Amino acid sequence: MNILLVDDHPENLIALEAVLDSPEYTLVKAATGMEALKLLLKDDFGLILLDVFMPGLNGFETAAMIRERPKSRNVPIIFITAVNKTETDAARGYSLGAVDYIIKPFDPDTLKSKVSALVDLYKKGTKLKQQLGQLEKLSQERYRNLANAIPQIVWIARPNGMVDFFNQQWFSYTGLSFEQSEGWGWKR
Repeated sequence: MNILLVDDHPENLIALEAVLDSPEYTLVKAATGMEALKLLLKDDFGLILLDVFMPGLNGFETAAMIRERPKSRNVPIIFITAVNKTETDAARGYSLGAVDYIIKPFDPDTLKSKVSALVDLYKKGTKLKQQLGQLEKLSQERYRNLANAIPQIVWIARPNGMVDFFNQQWFSYTGLSFEQSEGWGWKR
């Protein structure tokens, strides 16, 4: 799983990398908010550790832009800061969808535990999505089998009138193929 580490101080990135080093994770580093956003366009990430106080796009602005993109909207963010330490800052971070707001210096074991828990949740979520996809496929297959087993003609039309499903009785009755029938071809 990819984890995005974002901090404008190279020594902080090295420290995070040392704490989180694990064969389970691919740690990807970014030195600016803009660089992080570009990386999010290229790859999928299961977690983002984001410094709050950075030049250019700060962590809050970066998080807000991350949340605007459907692809990255649900990626968990942990803010890490040595500067923005007030409760107001933490509340702002949580309002932007942060799952945690950690003040530097942090306890390495605590950070490892939090990251491990979020990685486990990510893996379980991914597995559930796969299972849901399989269930949807099975459900569609059962529907098609049922639709083909009844003697009536069955089709599914979109609100605009285009048809994208016909049961076997349609093809037997009309003599048309699916390609001839789909879309607006059924009007023949």
